Amino acid sequence: MKKEKITSVLLALALIVGLVTACGKTDTPAPSAQAPEAAAPPASLFEASGTPRTVEQREDANPGDPITPSTMRYEGIANPGVVPLKKFFIAYAEGEMGDVFTRTLFEDVSGVGQQYVDRFGIRFEYTIAGNNSSQQLQDIQSLIAKRPDLLIVNPNEAEPLDVVVQWCEDAGIPLIMFDKEVVTQPGVSTYVAVITYDMFLQGAQIGAGIVQYLEQAKGEAKGDVAEIAGILGAVASVHRSQGMNAVIQNYPDINVVVMRPGEWDNAISYAASLDILSTFQPGTIDVVVGNCDEQALAFMEAASSVGRRDEFNGGFVGADSAVEMIKNILNGQAYSTAENGPFYGFVLFEYAIRWLNGEAIQNRVMLPNRFFRIENEEQRAAMQHIVEYCEEHELEFVPAELGYYDVFNARPPLVEQYYPVFYFSDPARYDSIPYYTATSSTIR
Repeated sequence: MKKEKITSVLLALALIVGLVTACGKTDTPAPSAQAPEAAAPPASLFEASGTPRTVEQREDANPGDPITPSTMRYEGIANPGVVPLKKFFIAYAEGEMGDVFTRTLFEDVSGVGQQYVDRFGIRFEYTIAGNNSSQQLQDIQSLIAKRPDLLIVNPNEAEPLDVVVQWCEDAGIPLIMFDKEVVTQPGVSTYVAVITYDMFLQGAQIGAGIVQYLEQAKGEAKGDVAEIAGILGAVASVHRSQGMNAVIQNYPDINVVVMRPGEWDNAISYAASLDILSTFQPGTIDVVVGNCDEQALAFMEAASSVGRRDEFNGGFVGADSAVEMIKNILNGQAYSTAENGPFYGFVLFEYAIRWLNGEAIQNRVMLPNRFFRIENEEQRAAMQHIVEYCEEHELEFVPAELGYYDVFNARPPLVEQYYPVFYFSDPARYDSIPYYTATSSTIR
């Protein structure tokens, strides 16, 4: 897959490091200047091994009940609730912490990891790079040098972090990526799997939201769009932009007239929004797209600060299923959001521990999503229940256990029409679709 090489502009964020072990927190040694020396890769990475997979000798795990709720449903797993056989050493390198979504994601993953530490005695260490790809590479070098049985990575950007696949192969360290991913596809060398959502599908849902909003608000699919992108070099941001364009490129009078990077960061997105508002006169932007919901919400806040919120008349489309965005959809102040939940803890450790125990897992685990919008009273009632539940439980994102996957069908006709084939089954079909592009308006 050919992508532009665009690296993050955030160079000044501080490194936050947390190392959680059965004994508590410790400091991380300074990373080595080069990747660790080569070692023989573990055998049977992609087939059931019949025995636990460890890089070094590990003691038997403490006995205990499963942590994953038995009610959870995961692809290829009939009975969730794995228990580790050994005191495995799992290392986790997080790439960013710039918004509510990634903070929630990190807290969920690290929290579940700590449960495995407390109950079974595994070793679990993590690093956070603060939206800095260079820092994340240093973090990963440090973690690889400690010889974990499995390295879990949420990469800050795709191309700069792609070298990690080779580092892990050279060092014989198994690798699982989640949420975002790199250029190299899983199932090669020691790259065991990626666990994520279909970001291209989310982009197609964003595109469908734009079309449906304009048809509803303007009577026809005709309008100018402002796009606030995520981290420019991240596959998730690229695929959402491409998926959006896969739909709206079929409508000649829908134009993305401005694109600004928001870096999935509230402050940067707010500044980008003010720039757009100062550049475009009232009435010249019909729809605002946030690559994540927090960016759409930042634009709403910026528009309110300059007295221009009402002119957008609910024309906001996003992704992530933030409860605040759901509330705005419910009260008519936004149109739709494509789910990309941050709650990876249970699913990530369920697959990781199963693999470490010696089971085979698929190399691409795609999580189901919901396309939240209101087209009928059933959806309105379901959304009202979701908001009430999340407020009662103080949740900022919609949890999977609430269901409603049939009510908020991920593939309505417009999505099915322009995204009929899963991206990774035929990438050549979609690679030529543009992303992060802005053109002149054809209607003004």
